[in-house]
Amino acid sequence: MIEDKKAQAGWVSSLDIIEKTGISRATLNNYIKMNLLPRPKVRKPDETAVRARMLGYFPASVMDTIGQIKILKNHGSTMNVIIERLKRSNSIEPSGDVMMREESRSSYATGPGISNPNEQNGSSVMPEERKGTLTLASHEIKPPREAACFVHPKLDDSARNAADLLSRRTKIINDLLGRPMPTLISFCVLVADLQNSARICAELPPEEYFELINQVWICVDGSFKQYYGAHGKHAGNGMLYYFLKEQDNQHMMNAVLCALEIRENIKKLNTEWKVRKGWFNELKLNIGINEGEEYFGTISNAPGAEFVSLGDTVNHAGRLSDFARCGAIWTTKNLINKLGAEEKNGIRYGIRHIDKDNEVLVEDSFSRIMDIMTPDNIKNSRLMDIATLAITEILGRR
Repeated sequence: MIEDKKAQAGWVSSLDIIEKTGISRATLNNYIKMNLLPRPKVRKPDETAVRARMLGYFPASVMDTIGQIKILKNHGSTMNVIIERLKRSNSIEPSGDVMMREESRSSYATGPGISNPNEQNGSSVMPEERKGTLTLASHEIKPPREAACFVHPKLDDSARNAADLLSRRTKIINDLLGRPMPTLISFCVLVADLQNSARICAELPPEEYFELINQVWICVDGSFKQYYGAHGKHAGNGMLYYFLKEQDNQHMMNAVLCALEIRENIKKLNTEWKVRKGWFNELKLNIGINEGEEYFGTISNAPGAEFVSLGDTVNHAGRLSDFARCGAIWTTKNLINKLGAEEKNGIRYGIRHIDKDNEVLVEDSFSRIMDIMTPDNIKNSRLMDIATLAITEILGRR
């Protein structure tokens, strides 16, 4: 009963927050330091069973904030990204034709304090007998439950597309998280590694190398979101993203189109760093794509929940990334065969053959890895695991 009264009053204790959300006291303190949560009001505890002499109380709205933080962390967002998103969501200003005055109640409660001078109050046009009925009924009605109301401004096409994109991507990930783990699922995986990353690391000062790697991530992150990619665990410094199957097989084409877009974005970043450093290094992301059906799960104790797949699908995509050079995109014959006719006609793929020092491109064809290995590839024992795998190079869009 005491807890219900506190909730109605709009305050919740730190003990209740820790118990209901499952976060630790250290995490709660960190959120306060990051200005994600307000500082508590410290007073004597309302509960007689609490031994502490003083207890911190927060606005009840912090429960929603912590819930948002959990969702974002489960999707792999870093704390910096979470802070920026919550700042943007809290920076909406009221429109000019709405008058507001400070109230002692929660900011999201409805009632007095918000009025529009250009609109009539409903009671002014209500029949007298109706007013009397409501007056009598008000003594029997329980205090209203507070709720959050979101008012969305009219979106232009680009904003609407972005909203649809984020809602669909979130739905796909939430659907997966809602299943018992591990779960058997069809998916496509994209593995990308920066070519000659060890040499680039050796040539750059530490601060510039980390700046470069962060820029690479920023450069490709938008493409992964646009094509509904879910971040996965990668053993090295590269990237691994899953594209989960929905009702159709669009997830495979999403992975291919995402890879092509990433390659174009990296070309622009490569030009910027050539101008900046005056060097001869080429920034290239070597990409491998594979599809399959494997058991999926998450690592819940990671800073952000990371998807993990068991089986060879991811391993083979990693081997294709090892095999790729100069920013090439390699995928399997099985993936191409599972695309629809219209999707196949929308992309160019094939094999480059070397004939007496001349390169001959044969489009719409495949090859076993063992048949197109270079002497350097043959020395790579990792590639021998997939030597008989039929593959092709994604060249671009038609």
